[in-house]
Amino acid sequence: MKYFVSTDTRGYVLNIVHTGTIKDYVELNLDEYDLTKKRAYKLGKNKLIFDEEEWNKITTEQEKEKDFKEVDELKSFLYETDYITSRAFEEILSLTNPITWVADVIKINIKYTKMYAETLTERVKARNRIEEIYDKWGRN
Repeated sequence: MKYFVSTDTRGYVLNIVHTGTIKDYVELNLDEYDLTKKRAYKLGKNKLIFDEEEWNKITTEQEKEKDFKEVDELKSFLYETDYITSRAFEEILSLTNPITWVADVIKINIKYTKMYAETLTERVKARNRIEEIYDKWGRN
């Protein structure tokens, strides 16, 4: 069958559209190609040529986008749960007795750790995951 194959400026496939019998279009057997990877094919003379390096670039970029989307979601979670640390800190700032100050800070810490144990654990995991992603890709 004949297809119109549109490419980007570098010759990589953007789209493949069936054309019927229009003259001067590429005749291809699409069963020979993995079209889930069409953006990594370059148009050759009457055939598509798969570029493994280009495919690796594409998948790497997709993975990077996915990871940075996760960073955005994790940062939103941290932002939404910042009230926990703010409340604890405000309580600590309100302490006035220097003699019992250390013991009072420990009590506040225990209180908030018990009240928000799961959320605080998730916050640590979120920060660690963000750092993992930044170590992998650098800060965007």
